Amino acid sequence: MNRSFRPVRWIISLILLSSASFSFAETPSRDLMQRLESIGTMTADFNQLVMDGDGQQMREIAGRLKISRPGAFNWKTNDPFPQTIVSDGQTLWIYDEDLEQVIVKQVDESLQESPAILISGGVKDVEARFSVQRLMLPNGMVRFELTPKQAAENSANISSGESLVKLALEFSNQGLQTMQFQDALDQLTLVELMNVQLNPPLEPKWFSFKIPEGADVIDERVDPAATITPSN
Repeated sequence: MNRSFRPVRWIISLILLSSASFSFAETPSRDLMQRLESIGTMTADFNQLVMDGDGQQMREIAGRLKISRPGAFNWKTNDPFPQTIVSDGQTLWIYDEDLEQVIVKQVDESLQESPAILISGGVKDVEARFSVQRLMLPNGMVRFELTPKQAAENSANISSGESLVKLALEFSNQGLQTMQFQDALDQLTLVELMNVQLNPPLEPKWFSFKIPEGADVIDERVDPAATITPSN
């Protein structure tokens, strides 16, 4: 997994699960899924802060995202780390502007060993894969903490920080406000969403990607004969 994409993959997975506020359901898992399953499309500005295990800030990134369930998104970060990540639900394009490089991946199980498996799943997927706790915070927000039930089977995932340790989503009456996730190396990513719009009409062009002229292409898909430059 491209390490620069790993935090984005988790963040996008979580955002794809967000929705408006709901009353409590009978279990935390079902309450969470009620909030998640009503989302169709979403747009938002975001600010992402990444800290190491000692709490020292490693980087801060701002940008804009567009989401369309079940799995399509457009994620674009601003300078000084300009990057565009687009998926139509089947193919993933990662464009690094500084390197003038595009990595093309197939969206399969290898990219869904994270909260991404919840994008098109239901309550049974949440309950089977995560332990979910629901907390009422003093500020009136509702916090859901998700802990994977299965430890990483591959020690390489742990040593690289690929494995997730804990996820958290906080909702206000206006919907999802903040997200947090911690990896196996104790790296913590905090994401704040702003100017959120739920279920706006979004054109399909936002979820396809045209390879820029002159860019280097690294195609990591199983079927290299698949179309590499879908039209906008």
